[in-house]
Amino acid sequence: MKPADPTGNRSQRIITRRAALKILGASGVTVLAGLSLPGFAADLLKEDPNTAPAAKPSASLDPLRSPDGRNFNPIDRSVGHRAPTRFSGEDPEKAHRIFWNRDRFTSRIPAPAERTGVVIVGGGLSGLFSGYLLRDQNPVILEGQARFGGNSRGESWHGIDYSIGAAYFMEQPEGSPIHKLYTELGIWDIVRVKDSEDPVLFNGRKFHEFWDGETDPKNAAQFIKLKKLFKDTIGGTGPDFPDIPIIDPSKREYMNKLDRISFKTYLEDHVGGKLHPHIETKLSFYFWSTFSCTFEETSAAAGLNAYSSEFGKVYATPGGNAALAERLTRKIVEKVPVGNLRSSCMVFDVNVVKDGVVVAYEDHKGKVRSIHAKSVILACPKFVVARVLRHIEPERTAAINKLRYNAYLIGNVMLNDTLKEDYYDISYLGDGVIDTFNIRRSAERQGITDSVVATYARPDKERLVLTCYRGLPYNGSRDQVFDAGAFAKYHKEFEAQIRGSILPQLGLDPKKVVDIRIARWGHPMPVPAIGMIADGVCDAVRKPFKDRVFFVEQDNWAYAAVETAALEAMEFAPRVQKAIKG
Repeated sequence: MKPADPTGNRSQRIITRRAALKILGASGVTVLAGLSLPGFAADLLKEDPNTAPAAKPSASLDPLRSPDGRNFNPIDRSVGHRAPTRFSGEDPEKAHRIFWNRDRFTSRIPAPAERTGVVIVGGGLSGLFSGYLLRDQNPVILEGQARFGGNSRGESWHGIDYSIGAAYFMEQPEGSPIHKLYTELGIWDIVRVKDSEDPVLFNGRKFHEFWDGETDPKNAAQFIKLKKLFKDTIGGTGPDFPDIPIIDPSKREYMNKLDRISFKTYLEDHVGGKLHPHIETKLSFYFWSTFSCTFEETSAAAGLNAYSSEFGKVYATPGGNAALAERLTRKIVEKVPVGNLRSSCMVFDVNVVKDGVVVAYEDHKGKVRSIHAKSVILACPKFVVARVLRHIEPERTAAINKLRYNAYLIGNVMLNDTLKEDYYDISYLGDGVIDTFNIRRSAERQGITDSVVATYARPDKERLVLTCYRGLPYNGSRDQVFDAGAFAKYHKEFEAQIRGSILPQLGLDPKKVVDIRIARWGHPMPVPAIGMIADGVCDAVRKPFKDRVFFVEQDNWAYAAVETAALEAMEFAPRVQKAIKG
């Protein structure tokens, strides 16, 4: 995902990357430079940690509220010293109730009581980027969950903001459109740049130079060869960086070639044989936690993009990508009436009519409403598009059915303790061996694969939050996280691994754990599977519908990343403006 530089100077190309991970290209949309937002930091409490209430936000952190007083801020700073014993993250109850009974809802859609230029369905980063770029049009943004941000949401503990989903994003060259946007959003006062290799834990020992072969010095050659491949790709001295989204049409053939093979096959071809078991484990766990899939099923285009970017610089912020979502939301409400940002509003019908589009939804009180818009952006996953868009074409439906989504879990650990070392991310490789023939069993045996340090961007001398990722990279994982007894099961497993293994290996005292909070994501991100680009699936799912309905979401390219969301927002915003003008 590096938009091509029209001058051909590769050193100035925009370097971009994930999700959970882990923004912008030439599009004709001009972003304004030099703007900033209110300060971000909350004052830390100094009370007894066993009796202290949750930290109160400073004046600059007044919550984003709807006219009736509901807080829709992507960062929930009201959780308290200990969280309720239930999942945070995705709550599918309302969506399931409506979509499984959709005919009953569509039969009672009232006539539109409201007319507007554009409605954006979805308040995750895709919807927020779109809303920001179209803020002069006073968009109405409808989000099904109680808070905006999608899987880029966060929470807070004693003034420490932490992610419950996507954690970081990638460096952008100064002067690039993305860099200008970050300047507008005022993120430089909260960003900390990570530019060094993070450690791994292997067989109970910590290693800081994995890609120099530190875990097996006698067989270091393959590690070093792959390290060179990744660094040369991101640095512009090796294979062309596989831009996702594809910005330069002349690169399509190259991208198709990469997209037709797996990332594992690509790497094995590069080293001329099987991958070292430690490398296979390291990459397996990375893709489990990044895309909740294996690197055998990840296309080489997506895999090379994702993993090479890890050898560039990373932007870490307090709250992870929720900090970016919060900044976008605040910027939107500076220009757009706060009543236009509507949470707990589940869209169930989108119908293109003669003079526009009618969008029907159930509001936060359970009342069915409809809006007439000149244009609509569906910033929601494509499986939702298939359920809500009337008269959808068979070829689009067929393409949507080829997209797959797996679940993952995140456990945030609250400690009255601090790390002795300064690092951002740490990988847990276990014994360095996994059973690739039974991924579900391997994933259940491993549990947590890595943790990011939530206090990295703003260190705290007394407290620490570790954000622990557990991918569920197999079919059927979504049903598991929605089972009635899922919270008790997974909380017990997280706690056993955290207290019994992870904390002692990190030199942290398990007795100083205050709370372990679990977030679930059943539909968080698409699998960047082989052939999604080459077989035209991405082209089919992102094609505008009747020049009125546009699609801006990570699964446009089957690639979960901040940059995908932003680039697609910039691609389609001018087209939406044209549709509004009619």
